[in-house]
Amino acid sequence: MHTRSQKMSATIPTTRSTLRRWTQSEEREMIRLRRYENMTFHQIAAELDRSPEAIKLRFEKLVAEHVEGTGNVSEALRWFNLALE
Repeated sequence: MHTRSQKMSATIPTTRSTLRRWTQSEEREMIRLRRYENMTFHQIAAELDRSPEAIKLRFEKLVAEHVEGTGNVSEALRWFNLALE
């Protein structure tokens, strides 16, 4: 007899990064790669073993948190080096 979780895990493909929580060091590395190495979301995703969508969503979250503190969207985008992407 299968339990509900066994059935769900059998139907949903998983990857190493599925449901893996972000650590502060991963966030810092992501920001460093973007700000100082000028890497794209796809390049950062490959480097951190995350999907490009996960990188984009995390950046959006961090920018929103930064904007709350400063109130300046353009400054936050510049700080995260996101004006071009």
